[in-house]
Amino acid sequence: DRRGIVVLLGGLAAGVQRRLQARHQKSIADIANRILWTKWLSEVDFNSLTAAADVVLDTFPMSAGTSAFTTFGLGAPLLTLRGSANRGRMTAACCDILAMPE
Repeated sequence: DRRGIVVLLGGLAAGVQRRLQARHQKSIADIANRILWTKWLSEVDFNSLTAAADVVLDTFPMSAGTSAFTTFGLGAPLLTLRGSANRGRMTAACCDILAMPE
């Protein structure tokens, strides 16, 4: 989607967001301005953002955990990639249980 934006949640460990932003400027400079960072969100704001999303990306190689359950509950589409370790298969396992197609 040439007009799509990616929203990433802030509140990361010191320096992580800054390093990711620098990496984006270096590797995808032409579209880095379409990556928006939020501050840490309240539960209400997080739910509103999730419900408004066209798609929610699961974190890889770790699973989204509680955020995945929120996403399922709000009916937002969720894209996941099954990891090799147990911690990377939790969201995919939930999709299996809920009979959600890959």
